[in-house]
Amino acid sequence: MLIYFEARTLQETSTRELLTTVRDTKKKMLNGFSEDEPFDTVYLTGFIIL
Repeated sequence: MLIYFEARTLQETSTRELLTTVRDTKKKMLNGFSEDEPFDTVYLTGFIIL
């Protein structure tokens, strides 16, 4: 996820579309690691921007 955000500007990270993309990307990543049932939902609680 760090690599994903590293290529984004602050303005890009503030959009609803990016949050949806991040959620979907995280879900795909987690499902790739999971040998059990796939994740249906991933919740984002917040971001820290340095």
